[in-house]
Amino acid sequence: MTPEEHGDLAEQMLPYASRLACLTHGDGDAEDIQRTIARLDDTQRTALIVVLASMVDPNAQLQDVLGHVTWDEHGRPAGIPLLPGTVRALTHLKRWPETPSGAHGVLEDEQRHQAWTLAAHGESHAEIAARLGVAQRTVTRWLAERRKRVAA
Repeated sequence: MTPEEHGDLAEQMLPYASRLACLTHGDGDAEDIQRTIARLDDTQRTALIVVLASMVDPNAQLQDVLGHVTWDEHGRPAGIPLLPGTVRALTHLKRWPETPSGAHGVLEDEQRHQAWTLAAHGESHAEIAARLGVAQRTVTRWLAERRKRVAA
């Protein structure tokens, strides 16, 4: 793709990025977000991520950037604790967080919980994977690990 084509694609993604920003700040719900993203192919989704990331000030305080997040890891209403530092500070990690105490771990724990809940409601591994945006084998592994913990 030429630089001009990249620029055109970024411009095309601006309305989607703006819509997602508004939806996540209270103008919609998870289904609205999913419908918006589902319209895009992989190249467009990647461009959308870049456009969304460019909308965030790297020097902004984390608590300001995430102040609109109003749910906990179980999907229940909750306040976000005061988070120290800036967005930029997270980029200086020597190793990306892999544990539940890190950002990646928190997101993955939430996905694991959602996978378990969806499976309990009868959704197939393929349906859960599509809904959460992960590989089907990842869902299978998460659920197997959870069953082992519950059985122990």
